[in-house]
Amino acid sequence: MERLLPFLTALLVIVSVGMAPGVVVADDKWADSCRNADVVSATDRYTGSIDSPRDEDVMKISVDKGDYVSTSLIAPQEADEVYVSYSERTSFQNVENAETGGTVGTPRVNVEGGVNANWEMWPENSDTYCLEIGGQGEAPYEWELSLTLNAPEPTSVETADSQNRIDTLENQINQKEERITELESILQQKNQTINELKSESTNNSSEDVSIEVTVAPVNDQENFVEGSEALVQAESDNADVARMSVGYGSGTYQLDSNGQVRIPLIQNGTQEMTLTYSNTTKQVSFEVQPQEPQNQQERQNQQDQQNEQDTTTTGTSVPGFGVAVTIVALVSSMFVIQRY
Repeated sequence: MERLLPFLTALLVIVSVGMAPGVVVADDKWADSCRNADVVSATDRYTGSIDSPRDEDVMKISVDKGDYVSTSLIAPQEADEVYVSYSERTSFQNVENAETGGTVGTPRVNVEGGVNANWEMWPENSDTYCLEIGGQGEAPYEWELSLTLNAPEPTSVETADSQNRIDTLENQINQKEERITELESILQQKNQTINELKSESTNNSSEDVSIEVTVAPVNDQENFVEGSEALVQAESDNADVARMSVGYGSGTYQLDSNGQVRIPLIQNGTQEMTLTYSNTTKQVSFEVQPQEPQNQQERQNQQDQQNEQDTTTTGTSVPGFGVAVTIVALVSSMFVIQRY
């Protein structure tokens, strides 16, 4: 019995040492690796505890490129340092009370114990990111992490660049509008000119002109005689008589600037001349007496002379006299013939 007592005492001491009060281990709800971590909201407040120097609490968040996550971490006094490590490429902006570090593939933010830190996490790609929270110092200790997903507002550089583009476009629009106004003014002037020309043409077409045309024998003859010439003379106060032509036989004769033309009379009997001015024509008829008999040679010479004159389309004129006078009046492009 005496030998058994020391053994029981030693056993009791060993058991008592094993049950002595020590560090309380908190319930750890976070995974310890990215593979097992849950995806949580990128806008929420989370807490956890680091139970040993090697302990890490891991969560996942999904972020699109162009968005960013505002992050706030409260590091407890018990910790020497608390860090948040990211599994993918990301950059940090507006960092307060913290230091950034890590590697290119696993960037991290380090926060000293007893400090509240803030930063913005900007992902390089749209992806799901692992956040590993750990630290250094005497464990256990608790951490608190707040996340807010934000859509970034345009930076001042982007705003200035956009405003410059807007100003440039507005200037281009204003220049085009000025050009359109200028072209419209030119078009209006051209339309006005066209209307004036139309009005002038209408006035000219409706203007009455009067032309007095005299057809008389030449060489002081009293009658028109076969083989001689007829003098056609036109006079007008408001018409260009040089525009008048006379058709006779197979020829066309144009009046000269004095309004005269001589026309050979190649046949006897009732003869007709066609007076033309602008788009208006009128027939003038008169009697031509036969020529006195001639010898054969004279008749042949006269016939050759007449054939040569038939091919002439214009003639010269000199003043002539006669008793046969025809007055032709052109009114609104209409001929009115009076014979006396």
